[in-house]
Amino acid sequence: MNKSGNIFTEEASITPVFSDSGKIINFVAVKHDISRELELEQQLRQAVKMEAMGTLASGIAHDFNNILGAILGYTRMAMEELQSDSQPYQDLCEVIHSGDRAVNLVKQILLFSRHQEQSLVPVQVEYLVKEATKMLRATLPATISLEANIAPNCPAIMADPSQIHQIIINLCTNAKQSMIVNGGTLSISLSQKEFHKNKQRRAADINPGFYIVLSVEDTGHGITKKNLTRIFDPFFTTKGIGEGTGLGLAVVHGIVSSHHGNIFVESTVNKGTKFTIFFPAASPGAPSAQNEDTDSVPRGNEHIMVVDDEANILTLRRRLLTKLGYQVSTFSRSADALTSFMKAPDDFDLILTDMDMPDLDGKRFADRILQIRQKTPIVLCTGHSEIINSHNAAEYGFKDLLEKPISQENLAKTLRKHLDSRL
Repeated sequence: MNKSGNIFTEEASITPVFSDSGKIINFVAVKHDISRELELEQQLRQAVKMEAMGTLASGIAHDFNNILGAILGYTRMAMEELQSDSQPYQDLCEVIHSGDRAVNLVKQILLFSRHQEQSLVPVQVEYLVKEATKMLRATLPATISLEANIAPNCPAIMADPSQIHQIIINLCTNAKQSMIVNGGTLSISLSQKEFHKNKQRRAADINPGFYIVLSVEDTGHGITKKNLTRIFDPFFTTKGIGEGTGLGLAVVHGIVSSHHGNIFVESTVNKGTKFTIFFPAASPGAPSAQNEDTDSVPRGNEHIMVVDDEANILTLRRRLLTKLGYQVSTFSRSADALTSFMKAPDDFDLILTDMDMPDLDGKRFADRILQIRQKTPIVLCTGHSEIINSHNAAEYGFKDLLEKPISQENLAKTLRKHLDSRL
């Protein structure tokens, strides 16, 4: 035990002291506190484990997203044949909900493992809070009550919707765990606030302007002052072995920072904890990502080539695009698709191609197509690519990049955007 009364791990080196006659008459012990070294070693092990998980996720993302694409696509088509008030329709809604959660989980693992740039769009946070609270109510034990106070008509923020959803879930999960023994109240609130110039603000780095304020508060066991300064450190956790990675709040802090926001925490032991996040409001008049009219799916009659080595994806694409009025030619091998294109390049108005294929990958396939007809619009559909992303897709000859699983609305609107741009 050290001077502060804390138990620590020490490394000791004990050396005997000999008399002139060679008899041991004493011992000299040199001791060193190695608690910090052991903690760093554990963090290194955890970091290596997370890196391995990220590598594994990258390796399986393509195939896993293909599987999810088939599950979600066929489920949505089956739902179109059912009455919305029927039990099978409601059951399939749960399949869609779980599938969407799996999609977001893969995205978050990939985001954490490769630190990709998130795509920021105008987002109404109130919809995400409502969705999260609906999910939470079904998982909270009877001893924990959930209160939501969501101000109406809050401005949008520029954000990645799945990451904001992750913030809410991470904070609420921590709050739930702090009350799991004695119960309590979990409160989520959303409001808007304006900070004026030269007026006192909560922190110097909060600039004047409008902000969306998200807070998550619990009545759990609280956080000690000692731990309060470390809760956002990667791999720091007060939970037992196997109960937490120590990444939850670190990820929350990273997401808030990447969205140019600020996060504050207040806590009192045995009384509870409150996290407050300030997100800058988007410019007035910015369209909300949640307010898009997803019911109006654009149609067409052009000839689309679809190239993918997954048979179920090809069948799904053919059924979907045919239903939207398009002529569709599908190929499971890129070499066969290239041969067909060479015979009649003017017959195809647009090409949808996968990235990972056995003959020619998406990049090489696109190169060959553009050598034959330079203005051919090619859209890359991929579950995961370490090389090509939405920011550099044009450099490789692609008009657009769609990440699998691809929704019907997103696919239909992307097709029309690039087909219409030729006119």
